[in-house]
Amino acid sequence: MGMHEVQIPGEGPEGPIFQEWVDQWNLPTKMFSDDGIVDVAQFGFWNPRIVIVLKDVHSSCGFSLRSFLKAGARNEDGYGDGRPTWGVVQRWLVALSNRIGGNLKLGDSNRAVALRTIAALNLKKSPGGSIADNSEVNRHVDTDREFLLRQIRLYCDKPTVFACGGRIVYDALKHLLKDIESSIIRVEGMEFLHFFENAYAFDVGHHPCMSSKSKHDKKFVEAVMAVRSLLKL
Repeated sequence: MGMHEVQIPGEGPEGPIFQEWVDQWNLPTKMFSDDGIVDVAQFGFWNPRIVIVLKDVHSSCGFSLRSFLKAGARNEDGYGDGRPTWGVVQRWLVALSNRIGGNLKLGDSNRAVALRTIAALNLKKSPGGSIADNSEVNRHVDTDREFLLRQIRLYCDKPTVFACGGRIVYDALKHLLKDIESSIIRVEGMEFLHFFENAYAFDVGHHPCMSSKSKHDKKFVEAVMAVRSLLKL
């Protein structure tokens, strides 16, 4: 990924939380990666709103994911099997847009427009790599539980879907919410974790960079459409 300087507190609603986060753990800013609502003015584009949940940023040092996405994830390097993460997320959003009569488009020049409609949430704010296991992610979730819950609550004042990039991430989110009132529900045959009244989380199946175009694009779209049906939208 091209480097984008960490922005703390930054311009988004997460800023005060991130500042406390860094201060409490006495973290050097260069080892913290800020994320969240990419563009406050565009976050209400979808109904329900969309948050992409991943493990961490694929970087050797702190990284402003929000800034990177707002600029359209330019010069994104692929990893894993080589498919760029946010190019795939753009593809998911375009597929959803096509389903509901929207006008989002594919292509590098259109990526910023798509990515500015979402929020991105990493469960681990320190930099990392392409490999994760349950124990590592859960350890960070346990350490940062208070801050992660405060960040997530920012997005739950209205109906919001949390699309988790793989089972490890989905299970880690469930672990994070273990002491919060939540329930597993099934909507049109799909499993969702329902919490904070307005929030619905689901497992897309894989990290975006490892996703199958036919299988996971369809699962993302069908999951969002299922919540829309539940909410009678």
